[in-house]
Amino acid sequence: MRYTAAGEFVYAIVGDCAGRAGPVTLADVQATPTTSVESTDGTPLAWRQTPSGLEANLPAGGRDGPAVMVLHRVEARSAPD
Repeated sequence: MRYTAAGEFVYAIVGDCAGRAGPVTLADVQATPTTSVESTDGTPLAWRQTPSGLEANLPAGGRDGPAVMVLHRVEARSAPD
């Protein structure tokens, strides 16, 4: 998992997702009251905050290689003590 940011957006880059769909936990970010998550084409993705981080669903029918999710209005999670 890698992240990059531009403006108010954080891009989560999930490694090789060949044929993978379903939940992915983004352990380094947490939701805010106005968080939204979408694919790079603007399709909203289902997500929820969990004790382990923000969990977002990769869409079915993904291509080989990495998947990128666009996170709007998230915060960095504090490292556990």
